[in-house]
Amino acid sequence: MNAWGEDLTILVPADFAYLPGFFAVANSALENGFRGRVEVLVRGGLDPQPFPEHPQLRMRAHAGFPGTHPEYVHRLNALTGLDPGRYLLLDADIVIERPAGILLAALDEGIIVSTEPEPKYDPQDVLLWRQCRQLDLPTALHPLPYVNCGLLGFILPRDADLISAWAALSARHWAALSARHLDGLVANGEPPDWFFPEQDVLNVLLRQSGRSVFSISPRQLEIGAFTRIFWDRPFPWTLQSGLRPADQLKYIIHGACLRRPWLMEKRNGVMPRLVERHGLAAAWRRWRGKLTPYERAWAYYTCREDLAIPLSFWADRHGFAAHRSPLWRVAHGLK
Repeated sequence: MNAWGEDLTILVPADFAYLPGFFAVANSALENGFRGRVEVLVRGGLDPQPFPEHPQLRMRAHAGFPGTHPEYVHRLNALTGLDPGRYLLLDADIVIERPAGILLAALDEGIIVSTEPEPKYDPQDVLLWRQCRQLDLPTALHPLPYVNCGLLGFILPRDADLISAWAALSARHWAALSARHLDGLVANGEPPDWFFPEQDVLNVLLRQSGRSVFSISPRQLEIGAFTRIFWDRPFPWTLQSGLRPADQLKYIIHGACLRRPWLMEKRNGVMPRLVERHGLAAAWRRWRGKLTPYERAWAYYTCREDLAIPLSFWADRHGFAAHRSPLWRVAHGLK
């Protein structure tokens, strides 16, 4: 196994409902040779909920900003009190598919981000100009593709000014606008220039800084359902030796805007819950070629007992039972 990340800390913001996502991040990193620490950032902590015991895992409780803000704005406050070190901030819907050290070697020279498969803005877009004016920032911007804030590699104290500005501007200016973020998104054209406020703030700041920024391409980091390249690939990556072209082998999967397998059983209505719990939905979607790699990778790195965080640690506590269905397990490629 290719060891990597010994001097790196992976940070994953989550609440109780999204802990099964964090467990997949942690298990997948450890299974793929990660030697650093994996921390879940939880506002206020998890007391009295237990946390898995493992020398590389840690829970970091943090306070939110004063006032009412969406959770993904509050999480930025956790980044302002970190110790000096090298960090990789990941969303809770990410899976490390294979040893990823090769993607992070540039961290010594600059910020690491992930770009999206479709452009949001031109390098000097008029909406970026509007955002700069509303943030009281200069409008002379460095060209940079639009980045997704679900992955951010940084070093402290080198990048402390960027991290502090991101947290402060997101909380002070755009928390109210982001209150409806991902709740059906926002009404058509409301607001016309801030669709993903905290992510947009990060994009503006990265273009302001003039610092070196290195990106992980969607060819190596699968995000959402934008591509069907290797869609039906098996897990783990050691079973993928025959996949071509090699330049599109995936190292990281970001399940942005996709189904959360551990939440499906909580859907409203008796029939939808039964369909999910007994694996009928998963089997139907796999047969139709619509079961995403993120869902299958999440199952591989959470629904086994031979993992750092075993299935028995969390399944009952989170009301998850689909793994007991033979249909569900076959659909997700589990024995």
